[in-house]
Amino acid sequence: PVPIIGRFDTPIECRYTAPRMLEFAGISASPGIAVGRVFLFLEDKLAIPRYTIAASQVDAEQARFAAALARAAAELRALAAAGNPVVEAHLLMLEDPELASAVRRGVAERNHNAEWVVAEAVDELSERLGAAGTDYLQERTLDLHDVGQRLIGQLLEHHRASLADVPEGSVIVTRTLMPSDTLALDRRRVVGIASDAGSRTSHTAILARSLGIPAVVGLSDVSRHARHGGGICIDGNRGVVVLEPDPDTRARYARRKDAWEEATARLAGLNDLPAETLDGKLVHLEANIEVPDEVDAVLAHGADGIGLFRSEFLFMQPGRFPSEDEQARAYGAVLRAMGDRPVTIRTLDLGG
Repeated sequence: PVPIIGRFDTPIECRYTAPRMLEFAGISASPGIAVGRVFLFLEDKLAIPRYTIAASQVDAEQARFAAALARAAAELRALAAAGNPVVEAHLLMLEDPELASAVRRGVAERNHNAEWVVAEAVDELSERLGAAGTDYLQERTLDLHDVGQRLIGQLLEHHRASLADVPEGSVIVTRTLMPSDTLALDRRRVVGIASDAGSRTSHTAILARSLGIPAVVGLSDVSRHARHGGGICIDGNRGVVVLEPDPDTRARYARRKDAWEEATARLAGLNDLPAETLDGKLVHLEANIEVPDEVDAVLAHGADGIGLFRSEFLFMQPGRFPSEDEQARAYGAVLRAMGDRPVTIRTLDLGG
């Protein structure tokens, strides 16, 4: 009981209710165990204005759009300098002539402001991409919306919050983590990710795996129940998240985390040894990858080569296929990193 003083100095009594422990089941996106504090990251919802411009203002609006497009592209090029394929994919989407042409047409023909036309064009392209009927292509609509938000943000001169300076020991809890947000993560500070949306093929999942951050996605409404700064445990191996763990649960997950890290470290000590059976039979052990960024993990784990580089990742750009030069850069980066180790590249497999 906590006595507090009311409006008329009448003592009243209120009771503090401790947060209730909740467990959520989702999709294991990146293995590992994490115990930390919730960093609730809810994406900005930009209020997009809609207004009509006079015919005499069309040229100025087109110039405003072109300037915003150039700034957004410069922003992505600076991030792409690190060779991250996600950023390169976003840059390709941003520079897709179909997107720019749709916006310019909308401004000229309907006399609407550029922000509104960008939002309409992104929605239309996303519908077409989402109608493809495959999870992988449907996940790319998130990337397209990310690009659209970046462009609209430039038009509105709005700067999005960054995950670069979160407290140490943070677990990012979010509705939908945009790929560009994931790129800002500091691996030394962020120990886990829990997301309402997403799948194993989402860019968030791919980047979490490449960074070695435990992640669980597809949790439906974990962000609605999470409390900023509250306790959280993540099991990226089983796809389980626990909010507000009691002391026993927290201790159990801490033991699992220690056991996982100990096993990982023990296995890491074997990375340089040949894959050989007790009776002297050598096994050629290779790893599969989806993006060039995963090569570092392949080398760190001592694989003999890449058994399968799933090249279709490069083809998941709306409205166009990658050029020969773009493919050559991606394949070349992997081949150079792998040195004399064998690499098998699968040519485009559209499947269904």
